[in-house]
Amino acid sequence: MHIIVAGGPCTGKTTLVSNLEKELSKRGYSVYVIRDWAREIIREQKEIRGDILPWKNRVAFEIEVIKRHTSEYSKLGNYDFILEDGGPFLALSYCKVDNVELPREWVQYLLNFKDRIDIVLVTDELSEYFTDRERWENLDYARKVHYEIILQHLELFESKVYFIGAADDPSKRIRRALEIIFTNIGKDLNR
Repeated sequence: MHIIVAGGPCTGKTTLVSNLEKELSKRGYSVYVIRDWAREIIREQKEIRGDILPWKNRVAFEIEVIKRHTSEYSKLGNYDFILEDGGPFLALSYCKVDNVELPREWVQYLLNFKDRIDIVLVTDELSEYFTDRERWENLDYARKVHYEIILQHLELFESKVYFIGAADDPSKRIRRALEIIFTNIGKDLNR
């Protein structure tokens, strides 16, 4: 089962993926995690003083994100769960918010992978927002992106989209995600 955890900046995607990996592994499932390549690319580009950065060249940056995420799809073996942090489809939302067009061939390339996805867990905005070395967006921009990500994923994945609300207690958030996953595989979470 291929699960994308989607949402805007600072909505807890990486934390949720990490917690899901731990919980599913504890239950005996094999899990493969596709990390958040956007953060990795920003880190790499800053180190080499490169130009493939979202604030310098949004389109080149998103194409690189798409390449990195989808290149991992060919590495996937026999795993019970694939957990993807962010995913390549976020590229469509970021380009829309920035009012730039992803080349048509890249949009089509990306859409070829749409049927691989079984579940999209959309995180909710968290009450705290912060920037760091890779997270450069201001709060207003982050909110615009977050809502565009919701719209884009609902359009692409329809009934495969589930919302994971923000919770003060992280165990409630992980429990909600696990309930969704186990319902989709036809198993009882408590067994």
